[in-house]
Amino acid sequence: MRFVLDRRYLLKLSGAVPVAWALRGIDEAWSQTSVAAVIDVHCHVFNASDVPVRGFVQRVLLGDEEDQIVIEPDPALREALIPAFVAFLVKLMSSGAPTAKRELREIETGVSAPEPSVPYEQQVADALEFVLSGPSLPEVSDEGRRLLRDSIIQEIGASPDADYDVMARGLLLGRGPKSRYVRFARKLTGYRRDLLAESIRLYGGHDGVLLFTPSLVDFSDWLDDEERSDLESQVRLMERMQRMNWDAAHMHGFVAFNPWRQIEDLEAGRSPTAFDLAKLAIHEMGFVGIKLYPPMGFLPIGNAGSGLPYPVRAANIPHFPTKIDAALDALYAWAAQEGVAVMAHATNSQGAAEGYALRARPDRWAPVLAKYPALRLNLGHFGGFDEVGDDNTLDETWEYFFGRLVQGGPSNVFADMSYLSEVLPGGTTAAHRAALLGYLRAFLQQYDRNCERLMYGSDFAMLVREADYEEYLDSFRSYIAKIELSENARSRLYRDNAVKYLGLNKNAPTRSRLDAYYAKHGLDPAWLSSLDQE
Repeated sequence: MRFVLDRRYLLKLSGAVPVAWALRGIDEAWSQTSVAAVIDVHCHVFNASDVPVRGFVQRVLLGDEEDQIVIEPDPALREALIPAFVAFLVKLMSSGAPTAKRELREIETGVSAPEPSVPYEQQVADALEFVLSGPSLPEVSDEGRRLLRDSIIQEIGASPDADYDVMARGLLLGRGPKSRYVRFARKLTGYRRDLLAESIRLYGGHDGVLLFTPSLVDFSDWLDDEERSDLESQVRLMERMQRMNWDAAHMHGFVAFNPWRQIEDLEAGRSPTAFDLAKLAIHEMGFVGIKLYPPMGFLPIGNAGSGLPYPVRAANIPHFPTKIDAALDALYAWAAQEGVAVMAHATNSQGAAEGYALRARPDRWAPVLAKYPALRLNLGHFGGFDEVGDDNTLDETWEYFFGRLVQGGPSNVFADMSYLSEVLPGGTTAAHRAALLGYLRAFLQQYDRNCERLMYGSDFAMLVREADYEEYLDSFRSYIAKIELSENARSRLYRDNAVKYLGLNKNAPTRSRLDAYYAKHGLDPAWLSSLDQE
């Protein structure tokens, strides 16, 4: 999940990237041969019952410390408006999302629950009425209510006296930022299998994505709230979905690992612990990797002695930073030995508190890789070059931190280009898109001439918040085609690097585990042979 709407449209071109080079090929038509089998190495199919809703909306979706949704450009007005918008989304998403246990039961029995008695349009109207005219909410001021109503009216072009039904209908039909969030909320109150089916319909099939690897997330301790669907139930549902017949594509998931949960499990004597569940998912349940989320508040390693702040409630656990390190160190040692892929959020966004997002910076992984050079690592959300501008150069971007991390280092460290919303038709300006292409060319020339480090990812379903998200794969291909990569380089970007990262080649660790999983469940493994490389 990358999502930073504050895109710095007026980027300054670095002195290292001549304007003519940055603009080269921007208007060329895409005429290169596409890659037959694409692997989407970074995506999601969770719903609102899988996350702590209030913290997820406030911290992850809307951001905690910077303008990550442009609701109101005036900071003073935004301070009042965002809590009202948060309350509206929380109300909308807090009920109705099927739990993992319920969805698993419906898949196993073939009996689906009845459709909601209240249509979604009416749910939107009810949530608006609750926030704008309902009981007093501690976090929502009268000014915030007024601003939310006025901003919705302005966005949908309705009359000032529009009722809640008109406002709800306008939001569902509109294309503005609030409209997109309302439609996104609808996706996250539905079934996970429906999200996966949509991603396959949009991006799968011939010349599309052959393998989706959706990852679970575990934010609960860091956001001081619990999800309605416990993590084990989510894992068991994902495992069952892997065995469904998806026709045009296949699915194997990433299990979330939260070091804080692991500490609590150990100290409470709970079983399975978070680590036990991760091992079970990898060894017995057809999962292909582990998902970490450092911007929730932890460094990849070196928390002890860092002097960094943590949530006040962490003081209830003696030696908390040391225990976080111990939980992570045990995970890395096991993953390196077993050939298990690890993926981590690695862009400056979605921090659970002020400054937390900086803990995800790519160079923070250097001590981990020095200790565990065999670790298969993917750092998510490459390609936005968000730090360029305001007197910063390419050398100060997180992409270049990644480049220096891998330069001359282990060949099993990668970055995925998921949620690169700038490639979408309305994702940014033509000048900004041209600049990004120049930055990417400069990166490849300096750090990755043969495109051996980058991978394709979509970040679906988080991508649903963007207009034209349905066109992401085609738009991404058109964008990349302008760089004029060789056929082999494009094959590595869309498939081969992911095969290597995940360990899907014949006799590679993950492939061997999947072969055993397929044999256990009587599944046809023939499609895996198409991924074999010489």
